[in-house]
Amino acid sequence: MNEVQFPWAEASEQSVLAAMLLDPRAVSEARRLLAPEDFFRSAHGVAFRAMGEIQDRGDLVDLPSLISHLDDTRRLTEAGGSVYLADLLDLVPTAAHVGYHAAIVRERSERRRIISALQGAIHDGLTGDTQAEELAASAMSRLIEAQREDPGEGYRALPTLVRSAMEEIHAEADGRAEPGVPTGVPKIDWLTGGLKPGDLTILAARPSMGKTAMALQFGTHASAKGFAVDIASIEMSARKLVRRQITQLSQVDPVRVREGRATPEEFERLNAAQARLHTLPIRIDDNPGHSIGQLRAGLLRSSHIRKPDLVIVDYLQLLEGRGENRNQQVAQISRGLKQIAKELDCHVLALSQLSRGVEHRQPPRPQLSDLRDSGAIEQ
Repeated sequence: MNEVQFPWAEASEQSVLAAMLLDPRAVSEARRLLAPEDFFRSAHGVAFRAMGEIQDRGDLVDLPSLISHLDDTRRLTEAGGSVYLADLLDLVPTAAHVGYHAAIVRERSERRRIISALQGAIHDGLTGDTQAEELAASAMSRLIEAQREDPGEGYRALPTLVRSAMEEIHAEADGRAEPGVPTGVPKIDWLTGGLKPGDLTILAARPSMGKTAMALQFGTHASAKGFAVDIASIEMSARKLVRRQITQLSQVDPVRVREGRATPEEFERLNAAQARLHTLPIRIDDNPGHSIGQLRAGLLRSSHIRKPDLVIVDYLQLLEGRGENRNQQVAQISRGLKQIAKELDCHVLALSQLSRGVEHRQPPRPQLSDLRDSGAIEQ
């Protein structure tokens, strides 16, 4: 494969650093838009990181403080040396355009990440014996990761994390915190603060105890509050799920509907429920594939159209995983579901069956070990 010339903007990278040395406000603006890894030239990334460290400890960022800090931490040569850093100040007369140049640096960085992601996907396809569905999911996952607005900075200093944590605490105290996905069950919402993005929740019960009905209730309530919901139904057809939603929302006995005994007043409620469902941001896939790889690939593919806030999987034991025994397979499925939640920055609610052991216990209160083929689910 021919060597790729990665795109970058040397003048913009230098202009961002120069602006940060000229004006303390430019340091905050640049750090809001960029990470050290966004700089193509490694020396620029080292200097950018060092200026962030100086700001985090509460000191003024300027040329003398930067050179001193880099020298103390034995990174001055890595940052290009004192002469190179001093020359940066001659490149721009003002820090006013730091946002413009930072946007260029960031755009080039994103292009490089996309190119690297595609190269990795091509390499995976040319080598090894990975199945096509996993290749597709891996390629889409790479692209999604490459396009993240915050690709992350790897290990981060504790002062930065402490400041972020305190901002979150103050936001919660002031009522400014982003809410999780509401379930419509007050006690659950009170205990959890809503279903948080990046997390996996298991909703488990014995067969025919109402797992699907409860999950549909969660999804309908969340969507009515403006949250996007995707339902991956391996067990039940989309048509049956929607019938359940209509009768659930209208509070009409589904047996009366099935037997043709619904009254005119009940039909009015059914029609009102249908009209309400038309407005809700819910999507249902009743053929998501039986493997965790197929499920992940489908969700990643559809997320380019609309990213879900909540993904409901019905149900876990019907998914197929890779492993020598069922416990290993379920462990792989569990890891895959957690990965979906993290990649899509959504909450995944997976339905699961409980083993018969709970029926022989008095009182019949479920335990984590009652999860069928529990393995990694308990964790």
